Amino acid sequence: VYTKTGQHEDAIKHAEKACQLEPSDSFNFTALSVTYQRAWAGTQDTQFIAKAEEAMAHAQSLSQQ
Repeated sequence: VYTKTGQHEDAIKHAEKACQLEPSDSFNFTALSVTYQRAWAGTQDTQFIAKAEEAMAHAQSLSQQ
C-alpha cells in the first residue's frame, strides 16, 4: 500500500523490518528487493537499484541453503 501511494520510505521501512524479524525467510528479501525496485521507479534514485540487487542476492543465497 505504501508503495502504491508513493510512500516509498515507509514501504522500505516495513520491508526491512520484516527481514529483521525473519532473517532466514528468503521471501522477505525478495519482497524487499521488489520494494527497492519500486522506490527506484518512483524516485529515480539510483541507490535503490544497488539495494535491490543486494536484497535479491541475499534471497537467492537463503534459497540455496
